Amino acid sequence: MLRLELIEIAEADVKYRYYPEDSKEYGIVIFRKTTRERDIEEKADGYDTSYAAHALRRLEEYCEKNTFPKEDVVAWG
Repeated sequence: MLRLELIEIAEADVKYRYYPEDSKEYGIVIFRKTTRERDIEEKADGYDTSYAAHALRRLEEYCEKNTFPKEDVVAWG
């Protein structure tokens, strides 16, 4: 599980902060809307990149729907 918080939306990309497992540690992910490239700007300390990958998949869904919530929770099982 992770929590997402919107940092900024620009014409070319969208940037979110992600918090793994209710942690205060966070990472930052960017999804480039025009090229569909995914980037981890900052990895959450103490957590593997699978959390960033889940966050980036959700950002891709946001871009497909053109809806960018200020906050969201991502859970998987």
